[in-house]
Amino acid sequence: MAVVIRMQRVGTRNRPFWHIVAADSRMKRDGRFLEKLGHYDPVPNPQVIQLDLEKVDSWVKKGAKPSVKVASLMRLVARGGPIATVTEPKVAPVVEAKIPEAEAPIEAKTQAEVTEPTPEAAEVTPAVEEEKPAE
Repeated sequence: MAVVIRMQRVGTRNRPFWHIVAADSRMKRDGRFLEKLGHYDPVPNPQVIQLDLEKVDSWVKKGAKPSVKVASLMRLVARGGPIATVTEPKVAPVVEAKIPEAEAPIEAKTQAEVTEPTPEAAEVTPAVEEEKPAE
């Protein structure tokens, strides 16, 4: 049985996600596998690569051949490439500047405007036409 270390796609459409597995070379790409060795998520920035190098080394010692892409990912992880944890996006701190002296007159002015009725509003009355009796 020829064993290969390859990538198995498990993501959705337009959102790829790959498991890195040891599988029999005669099996389908997304079919049965012998052992899961890690995963690869190419979408976030930086990309997320998680590999169990001890398991990978044990399979390579048993004669498993990594695919071209898995071999490049192994080299990247071995030299300290992308970290396996997703970093939180950087958010700028929100600065709240309070000026209590400027807020007080505005609030007092708005309350005074609300409590005092305007003379224009009192004079305006809706005109209702009376219905004429039917002939």
